[in-house]
Amino acid sequence: MLFFVQFLGAQSDNIYHEVFTKKDGLEIQDALAIAIDDDGFVWLGGSDLDQRNIIESDQELFIQRFDGHNFHKFDLPIGRFKYTAVDHFYKRKDGSFFIRAKTASNTAELLVFDPVTTLFEHLPIHSKSGKIESVSKIFLHRDKEYILIQQGDVITLNRIEDGLHFVPVFSFTLDVGSKYAIDATTAVIFTEEYILIGDDNFPFTYFDWEGRQLNQIASASFAPNRDADIVKFMAEEVVEIEGKPCLFINNEKALYTVSNKGYALEALEGDARTNTRAALKTLNDRFGNHIIATADDTGLGVFKMTANGRQVLYAGKVLAGTPALKLASKDLEKDFWVFTNQGELHYFKFPPKTIKNYLTDAGLRRIVSLDKNNYLIATDSDGWYTMNKQTHELSPYKLTLKGKAIQPRYNRNLIVENQVIWSNSASSIIKINRQDQSVERFRRYPVACLERPTDSTIIYGTNRYNLMEFNTKSELHRVLLKTDTLEFFDMVLNPEKTKAICATDKGLLVYNLKNKKHTFYDNKKLDDPFLLTITYDAQRGYLLGSRSGKIIRYTDKTKELETVYSDPLKAGIAGILFDDKGQWWVNTFNGLVVLNPEREILNRFSVTDGLSDNEGNRYSALRTDKGMFFGAIRGLNFFDPDILQPTTSEAQLEVMRIQAFDENSMSYQENYNRKYLRKSTNNSRGYQPIKISSENRSLEVDFALTNMSVTREEQYQYRINGDQWVPLRSSPTLQFSNLEAGQYALDLRSLNFAGKPIGKTLTLFLVVDNFFYKTWWFYLLILLASIGLISWMFYQQRLRNKLQIQFAQNLLQSQEEERTRIAKELHDSVGQQLTLIKKKAQVLEDAEVAGLTHRALEEVRTISRGLYPALLRQVGLSGSIEQLLLDVDEQTELFVSVEIEDVDAYFNEQQALNLYRFVQENVTNVIKHAQASTLLVRMVLNSSKAAVLVEISDNGKGFDQVETQKKNSLGLKTMQERIHMLGGFFILESNEQTGTRSIAEIPLK
Repeated sequence: MLFFVQFLGAQSDNIYHEVFTKKDGLEIQDALAIAIDDDGFVWLGGSDLDQRNIIESDQELFIQRFDGHNFHKFDLPIGRFKYTAVDHFYKRKDGSFFIRAKTASNTAELLVFDPVTTLFEHLPIHSKSGKIESVSKIFLHRDKEYILIQQGDVITLNRIEDGLHFVPVFSFTLDVGSKYAIDATTAVIFTEEYILIGDDNFPFTYFDWEGRQLNQIASASFAPNRDADIVKFMAEEVVEIEGKPCLFINNEKALYTVSNKGYALEALEGDARTNTRAALKTLNDRFGNHIIATADDTGLGVFKMTANGRQVLYAGKVLAGTPALKLASKDLEKDFWVFTNQGELHYFKFPPKTIKNYLTDAGLRRIVSLDKNNYLIATDSDGWYTMNKQTHELSPYKLTLKGKAIQPRYNRNLIVENQVIWSNSASSIIKINRQDQSVERFRRYPVACLERPTDSTIIYGTNRYNLMEFNTKSELHRVLLKTDTLEFFDMVLNPEKTKAICATDKGLLVYNLKNKKHTFYDNKKLDDPFLLTITYDAQRGYLLGSRSGKIIRYTDKTKELETVYSDPLKAGIAGILFDDKGQWWVNTFNGLVVLNPEREILNRFSVTDGLSDNEGNRYSALRTDKGMFFGAIRGLNFFDPDILQPTTSEAQLEVMRIQAFDENSMSYQENYNRKYLRKSTNNSRGYQPIKISSENRSLEVDFALTNMSVTREEQYQYRINGDQWVPLRSSPTLQFSNLEAGQYALDLRSLNFAGKPIGKTLTLFLVVDNFFYKTWWFYLLILLASIGLISWMFYQQRLRNKLQIQFAQNLLQSQEEERTRIAKELHDSVGQQLTLIKKKAQVLEDAEVAGLTHRALEEVRTISRGLYPALLRQVGLSGSIEQLLLDVDEQTELFVSVEIEDVDAYFNEQQALNLYRFVQENVTNVIKHAQASTLLVRMVLNSSKAAVLVEISDNGKGFDQVETQKKNSLGLKTMQERIHMLGGFFILESNEQTGTRSIAEIPLK
């Protein structure tokens, strides 16, 4: 017989707890059912307030799946009546679920649900005798599934056989004087000899396996005319403890079990619960473990019953206010889930038994041996404690200052002596009398670290002030070294206590206490000068821990510095201990790292493995004869390094959802069928790639780890076609807005806290369709059409260019003909008239008129020669250009340089005229616009004598070519056209500071 009298201690402080609510995607408002599938995903059922009969709504009832990150919704199929609530999940051996769903007609139906395919199936419950009123939840006995089905007043116990066939075991009716109905709360207890059935509508009734009624318990408590103060004797919860069914009875503190004597229930000694009004829920896992959860105004309490008493597993302020509770767990030795009608899903994880956690709400700062029986522990701001070395029982170490209780803060060292303890608190050095635990305080400056080199002195470092010495006898402070540029973090003494080795934010300070000399090692010597901790070991020397995760060995004798470890996560070093195997245990700001003697990482421990927090706290490491202590920013951890092993995981990545565009419905569709999705991954031998429509190439993928851990330490990455891994951080959702057409191998993987892969890499194969206009035949058609179009356009362009060239040539020819005509007119008509006037003036001896006429005649001749260079026919092209330049040299202030070769043989008359005009127009531009002092003209054959090079340059005022082109300069276009007519090309270079240079190259035929 079990006795439940003694109350055992709780481990509430050690339990990892996380809560998920509406902001995380939880939409079910009223919790009624929870279950965990074979892959460790949590399924939730309940009712949505919008599904009440008094609310008209087209929305279907749904269940939700939680994969550790995402909540997904699954609508229940349409049945004969609208579903209003899911109040029961039952997981079968094949992994499928029975789901009990309540309907708007106050009946209940059963659905079969496959959590892998997410497909529902109505479970046919047929009856020849009448309407099915209701069904119970599913019960398991001797690997057989049973269910109660009610038709009218008749209740039938059915066995569910393979193929989902219902085989009646027996039927019964009850005479209770009122109407009754079974539901999800109906209790059924099976034994080899009898079956006990009870409900809130009828009393516990014993039946044999033939259906004969053997006994009823407390039937008077169900009588319609009972006294108002009589409470129904009905089961609130049934739980199996050590293989025996036990019951919590309404309004009873005691726990009942089935009696071995007669058909009765027996109350066990002692109270199993203290508050009968608290919400109550029990749970058994597949291994026979159990928990009992209660919730009242003080919060949630979780315990289990043992032969030694009620063992409290958790007691916390969460879930205060008696909410309804639903529980689920695959292994109650590890964790459990609580689903409430407050719209919250809570996860509780028990720490591994290999690591013990203490003071999990406090930041640990220092732990030292106080005496042969106790350790002394200092927290950042939650006071001091003693811990029994044998039992690890904690007791506050209460300190007083002038009769008032105080709590020292941010203690960097605890120096324990026979009668006193020296330490620091903020800006003071403190002295604690060990007899009465009274405190003396010596204010000076905030203390960052301290050590005791002699029985009369303490040296301490400060932040950007001085290295100080405090005389414990005279109680005076003295400056040892000015350090106003340094921030101290740690300090140790050498074995002789003659040197202080100090870690600072800018490097290592070594101070000689005897000769008062010091040496400083900065970033020129250190890979990372920002030093946080110093650990001294006689075998390994001084080990400096840096902010970026480096451990640097300092050898005082040789003054050598060597980096012996670099943390791959670049986590700051908080402390180092060594075990008997020579392994290094490194407390970091991101987990506890174990190194072999060669300083290679063996393991990295985290919250998942049982640590109270991943971020270690400095100065709080201690090795004992039984194990190691490591402090964290939340809690103190103790373990035996010989037996500590990392948590193993059998988790594998699984695609949970794919959203892509569906061409048939012309809308985005979500696919949750994991059986189908597995066919598109490397988990399937003959995989079928996911096809993505060409109409819309966006893709969204949710994936998750099976057998999930909710400690949020894993990270996710992806890559495409073997490219570089891309981090997704902690979010296992991948979105592509516009994938290019092609075939893809999308690799997904998860990394644990140490950066090592969890399970196998998951590869999802994708095929992104091309638009029809990106197929080869469409490209060929476009290519042919393009070739035809380009050929036609090219022909038209050539024709247009030819016409333009012909037009330009005709225009220039017309201009030359018109110039020739005007030149002849000037010479033959105006020239002759002026000659006659000149002669007549000479006859009349009118010198003034004769002079004016002469000048006018010369001007007309000059204009005539400009309109048509007669010399071109007389002396040729080269001679005409030389004469032109000779005239310019004589008539202007320009210094003219000429280099002219005889090229007349290469040009006909019309070509020579065009080239002459080109030179003439360039020279005219220099005279009119350049304001130059020099002019260079070259007309020579190139080195191969295959072309004539013409260059005209000046040192005058150039112009903006871009602006000139914008203004469509006629002169510039004319020069270009003349060279083009000669089959050459023309280059114009101009700069406002250096002048203008015109170059033409005319190939010779």
